[in-house]
Parts: sequence; C-alpha cells; structure tokens
Amino acid sequence: CLLFLCKPAAAAAAAADTSTSHNLRQRRKLIIGGSDARPGEFPFIVSWYKNDSSSHPNCAGTLVAPNIVLTVASCGNSMDSPIRIGSLYPSSGGTIATIKETITHPLFDGTMVYDFCLLVLTQPLSSYHTPIPLNFVRDEPSPGDALPVIGFGTMAENRWTPATQLQ
Repeated sequence: CLLFLCKPAAAAAAAADTSTSHNLRQRRKLIIGGSDARPGEFPFIVSWYKNDSSSHPNCAGTLVAPNIVLTVASCGNSMDSPIRIGSLYPSSGGTIATIKETITHPLFDGTMVYDFCLLVLTQPLSSYHTPIPLNFVRDEPSPGDALPVIGFGTMAENRWTPATQLQ
C-alpha cells in the first residue's frame, strides 16, 4: 500500500498499463525477513484476519485519513473482521476498529491491476493514530529510490514463518 501513497500518479499509471502489470507478474519477487519496527514508528499500519481460521493476520493496510484505510481489493471483503491499528504485534496492542463500508476500485478484476480499495471505519480514530502523510510531489520518489515495505510477512525463505513483530 505504501507504494501507492509515495507516488500515486505513477502507481495509477503503472496499474493502467497492461504491459507493466504483465511484467509485475513475471518479475514477482518475494520480500522475506526484515528488522523489528520501533514503538510508534508506524502508527498508520493496519492489520486484520481475512477469515477466523488464521492465527496470523493475512491482510494489511495503511491509515490514510482518521477513518479511511487503503488496502488491496483482494482483502477488502472482510467487513466482519475487526482491524488492529498501530500495533507492533499481530495479535495484541494497538486499537481495534470495525469496518463500516468497503469501496473497491470499479475496475478490479481479481488480478494485480487495480487491486486496491478503501475501508471506511465506523468511527474516526483518535489523534494517536496519525494517518500516513500523503505525497503530492509528482517527481518524488525518483525511479530507483528505496521505499519501505512494512508488514507481518514471512521471515524465512521457502516456508511460511510469520513475523511475530511488525517488520
């Protein structure tokens, strides 16, 4: 989600370019490992369980307004699941909120193209959970700039070993 926030114009253009989406599928690389996030470092990170059978959050998003979360459309149909905001840990801490409405991109077709949606929360969050600052500078970041990827993903190659702390 952060990629869309760092360069929304380029991300939207890339999503609309079918050759780019094809290249994304062919060049798919996994992000493995990471370093532990510090308390308060990412108060805008959101996680939740797409279904109750998982013991680890399998969806994540970014708080972009006090009551709006940006996430992938493939996780956007989980309105029955409460979400956890601003926690370093997958099953504790942070603030629990509920989803009032899901707004999926109208051109989302189940692929990576247009795979984003907005979750509208039932109530705005307190000022402790600061939304991520949006970038409106067209030329930043520059191509090739390193950008952070944040989440509770796998810590080991070739097997699912979920992170026990936000990475």
